[in-house]
Amino acid sequence: MLRKNPGFTAVTVVSLALGIGVNCAVFSLTNAALLRDLAVKDPDRLAGITAYSRDSARDFSYPVFTELAAAQQSMDAIAASGGADYEHVVFRGAELQEVGELNGSVVSANYFQMMGVEAAAGRVFTPADSEQSGDGLVVVLGHVFWQSKFGGDSSVLGDALVLDGTPFTIAGIAPVEFGGDRLGTPRDFWVPILTSPRNLLESRTANFFRTIGRLKQGISKEQAEAELTALYRQVLAAENQAGTGSLINRADPANARVGIATGTTGLNPVRTQSKQPLLVLTAVVTLVLLIACANVANLLMARNAARRHEIGLRLALGSSRARLMRQLLTESLLLTLSGAVVGFAVALWGTRLLLGTSAGLLPPALDLRPDWRVFLFTMGVSLLTTVLFGLLPAIQATRDKSHAQLHEFGALVSGRLRQRTSRLLVMTQAGLSLWLLIGAGLLLQSLRNLRVADIGVDRQHVAVFELSPEAGLNAARSSDVMRRISERLQPRPGVRSTAYSQNGLFADGATTAPARVPSSTADASRPMRMGWVSPGFFRTLGMELVAGRDFTEEDKNPGALVGILSESAARHYFGERNPVGELIYFPGVDARRRYIPFSQNLKEARRVEIVGVARDARDRGPRLPPTHGIYLPVTQQAGFARTLYVRTDANAQDLTPGLLQALREFSGEIRVREAATIEEQLDGGLQMERLLARMLGFFGALALALAGVGMYGVMAYAVTRRSGEIGIRMALGARRSTVLVMVLRETLKLVLAGIGLGISAALATTHFLRSALFGLEPRDPMTIAGVAVVLLVVGVLAGYIPARRASRVDPIVALRRA
Repeated sequence: MLRKNPGFTAVTVVSLALGIGVNCAVFSLTNAALLRDLAVKDPDRLAGITAYSRDSARDFSYPVFTELAAAQQSMDAIAASGGADYEHVVFRGAELQEVGELNGSVVSANYFQMMGVEAAAGRVFTPADSEQSGDGLVVVLGHVFWQSKFGGDSSVLGDALVLDGTPFTIAGIAPVEFGGDRLGTPRDFWVPILTSPRNLLESRTANFFRTIGRLKQGISKEQAEAELTALYRQVLAAENQAGTGSLINRADPANARVGIATGTTGLNPVRTQSKQPLLVLTAVVTLVLLIACANVANLLMARNAARRHEIGLRLALGSSRARLMRQLLTESLLLTLSGAVVGFAVALWGTRLLLGTSAGLLPPALDLRPDWRVFLFTMGVSLLTTVLFGLLPAIQATRDKSHAQLHEFGALVSGRLRQRTSRLLVMTQAGLSLWLLIGAGLLLQSLRNLRVADIGVDRQHVAVFELSPEAGLNAARSSDVMRRISERLQPRPGVRSTAYSQNGLFADGATTAPARVPSSTADASRPMRMGWVSPGFFRTLGMELVAGRDFTEEDKNPGALVGILSESAARHYFGERNPVGELIYFPGVDARRRYIPFSQNLKEARRVEIVGVARDARDRGPRLPPTHGIYLPVTQQAGFARTLYVRTDANAQDLTPGLLQALREFSGEIRVREAATIEEQLDGGLQMERLLARMLGFFGALALALAGVGMYGVMAYAVTRRSGEIGIRMALGARRSTVLVMVLRETLKLVLAGIGLGISAALATTHFLRSALFGLEPRDPMTIAGVAVVLLVVGVLAGYIPARRASRVDPIVALRRA
């Protein structure tokens, strides 16, 4: 039956393939990012362990981790891991080329045993490795790194590998399916935790290490949380009593707790950051599938109408209605399975495309291989699709008695019922596509607003370079290096000025500290963000000084600290009063680099004189409020200023390659870790907004195309059914323009009804997008009106071809057919 109608079959299979394919593609991403287990032994018993002070989450310091690990009884073991980034790799006396920055981990000696992971070749770490140093350091290579850089050669086991000057012995190769405890971000190597800087291993305030454990059999998550919380509070109380923790943050241990999250899918924050966009995409592609099903249902009803005599004969010859429905549903199932096969191929291609589109939001190395969940989902969607588009046409085709199917009047009545059902389906298609397009329009408008929002700095004319010092570059030499870099870049054509800071804009991990202002009665509990910057920083970034002066090269005396407040901080502490000349105090630091609490007379505190006020900068992104902070001269701070800013006359993006080449001439002293413009950095923080806007726009356009095809099909079928009536009208003197308007009027009725449905659905649901919008309301009238006009135009185009065909009907031919 399907071979006899190749055009119908092809259109139906393509429609279903698109609907099923995009659903499988999005589910494959959801499965890889949110559902797939880590490739370890009994992943359901893994538990991610996090410390909380009230609702603020943090990792553990290494001393606290070791104390908890030794005292706890609810887990078979707990292990710690942290980042280890190296850039230079020397193997057998030669540096490996094109390695870039490696993605490694420092881990406790029991890490692999706790995970239940054995080496694919060689061995993993043992407790003895935690006691080695010097030439005894060992490294376990990631399987992908071993294959790509060493060609999968097992003879490298036992050889030396020098990472940024530190020699290691290659002890083993991890199995191919294991990439570490972070989903989608496979590690290049693992080294023992003792290779971390000593200050991280000894400091009780350096909360650097992620912790993951394995629950004992029969122990619940709640029992483990209760035990670890009690132990953690004891540790904090002991720290407060002995003064070994942070002196400035002596939090009440009663406010601290330990939370345990399922570690089945690892410790990766990808689950949190990708959950919302993936759920939104799932809802969107479900609507696309519904639209595709409505299209196919319309096609089936039109096909069944052409088969009414066949169906009537079958009923007249004794076939039961149930048997006919089974036959029609079997045909629908065959169509669905054909669409599923093609759709699965579409999904394999579309999943990679979606992952590339969502770069920065989802890890690029997610395992996208289909597993049992993907196959079950595909089968489930296929069966559901069969019911959605096949059941209604089957009911309609078999609802009439055999004599009605054979009688022309009965056929006319049933045809009108089909017309009403088809029109309802088309209106639903139009409404759903409008609904999607309104969401896409809102997100696109919001993305545009974010990209043009005033953040207080120049977006277009500032290039940003993240630098790191080569080994051996001390603090005294680093200032000289930065001075020579500025002198090298300043004379270049197009360069207006240069500046540098210790922490870049839009970067995490900035220093915060409590502050005291004796001349202010404002609330002093709010910590202040501190930024160490060079003279010329504000001019280079286009930030206006609204009061006072900029830093100068003379601001070098560590005993006479000066600072520039942000506008928001100035208003908080001084109201409308000019703060220039006022004093602000920050905690002093003891020999262990711990903050010293404020005394009554602020004797041990660091005193800073305010010399200026800078316009607020949204340096955490355009969505977040301006920083409540203070800028201090980097010349009064020991350490390497890692972020270089270059202000240009032209677009900074055009000059960045030449500037990067000039910086590489300092290869013996610095390394360039990253080069970008401020505009590119801002765009990097809008991955979720871009992903949702692009995907909703794409799927909305796909839904609109399907709806347009549906409207065209219904109107074409209606014109064919009414060809006799149209012939009579034209024989009685009706003009072609009259017939054209008549058919277009019917189309507009469908479109306007669909617009009404879509706008009603949008008004009822777009408030769920409020958190994703910026600079406009969820019920923005301009967006809704613009999308409605687009749908109206598509509807008119879809109806024009059948209307034009109807207006060219030959009355004599039409009357003969009638």
